Amino acid sequence: MTTKLFSWTVPLLLLLTACPATELKLDTPTGLNATAGDEQVVLVWQASDPKIINYVLKIETADNVADEVVVPAPATATTIKQLSNETIYSFRIAAASNDKKRSDFSQAVTATPKAVSTGGGGEQPKVTTPTGLVVSAGDASVTLSWNENPETDLKGYTVLWGTESTNLSQTKDVTAATRMVVDGLSNNTTYFFSLEAENNKGERSERSNIEVATPLAVPVQPVVESIEIENNGSSLQVRQGTSFAMIVKGQRLGKVSAMLDTLTATVATNTDTE
Repeated sequence: MTTKLFSWTVPLLLLLTACPATELKLDTPTGLNATAGDEQVVLVWQASDPKIINYVLKIETADNVADEVVVPAPATATTIKQLSNETIYSFRIAAASNDKKRSDFSQAVTATPKAVSTGGGGEQPKVTTPTGLVVSAGDASVTLSWNENPETDLKGYTVLWGTESTNLSQTKDVTAATRMVVDGLSNNTTYFFSLEAENNKGERSERSNIEVATPLAVPVQPVVESIEIENNGSSLQVRQGTSFAMIVKGQRLGKVSAMLDTLTATVATNTDTE
């Protein structure tokens, strides 16, 4: 009797189940603090994630009036202006990344803007509180400007600043000017600024509203010192400051992959040539 042996090759199927990756949420910013001023509120918070490109502030009132303000990172403070005095405002903050992800909003903090006090019994202060303070951030510096006080016996102003809104420990006196540049600051650091006025009797005003600025480094632009064009073993070097024009027909230029019918290039900077 003949016994036949049969064999089968059975393909082994390995089934892989793709599990969706867990989406990582951005951390919610912490430490949100609100300080009320005259028709404004200064908000301060702590950075939460290096991937953040913007912070989103949600502003609400008891009448359900809501608005959102976007603050570019790395700033960790801002001033919300044009608010109504004696109105309670609620503030919450979230973080946003460049891939459109957003963190949860923080717990709300509240603040109530109030008009600057004019003193007891309706008496006007002896020195007017400075108004119109505007700050503009630069590279390791901040420029301040403000409105001129009306007093005829005005001695000058004192600019106050610091890295905490409740501790403006740095000061500088300014006379006969309504503009000042504060330099020597640290880039990517948030600073708070305020202003006081003083008359010749040494009497001082109340502090102005606080303004916020974050100095940023200016990106360095690349400088072209020379251009070298090579074709068929010969080369032409154009130094900075030389003007030239060239027309190339049907030639391949360096690493350019497309054939060009006509190319016209001009370089013109200084007159210094070598």
